[in-house]
Amino acid sequence: MTLSPMVRTGLFWSSVAFVAVVFTSLIGWGNLPEDGKVPLHWSASGEVNRYGSRLEAVLSVPAILLLLNVVMVGAAVLTPRKDNLEKSKGLYLSAWIGTSLLMAFAHMMIVYGGITGEVFGIEAMMAFASIVIILMGNYLAKSRPNWVAGIRTPWSLE
Repeated sequence: MTLSPMVRTGLFWSSVAFVAVVFTSLIGWGNLPEDGKVPLHWSASGEVNRYGSRLEAVLSVPAILLLLNVVMVGAAVLTPRKDNLEKSKGLYLSAWIGTSLLMAFAHMMIVYGGITGEVFGIEAMMAFASIVIILMGNYLAKSRPNWVAGIRTPWSLE
């Protein structure tokens, strides 16, 4: 089985994000508190509104990112309309790569916040998420009917 250039591009950038997440987890494991008081979620104003264990802090994002990569590759390989998905690669890749990089940044925020007790990057996270959504919206109108992404999936066309 050969992967299309679109899938290889997505795999490359999501692998970069995954390596960054694993490296961050390795740093975090030795430096995060063991008492289960690692901040995992913040409000928009920077207040911690959820805590978790050290294990959850270092394993949840890498596991989700790995699952995301399996789903995105599987969807591209198994879809019946590969040609239309290739024509919609802007939407597909902006969603895949944008989400991967966003998750990597969020993971770095979690580990940094757990180690130092400081919150950083909430405004940058919101700005980056907004850019990803804008990119996806730009490509959404240009996407072709396919089974994976967009508003022209077989179910919406019916």
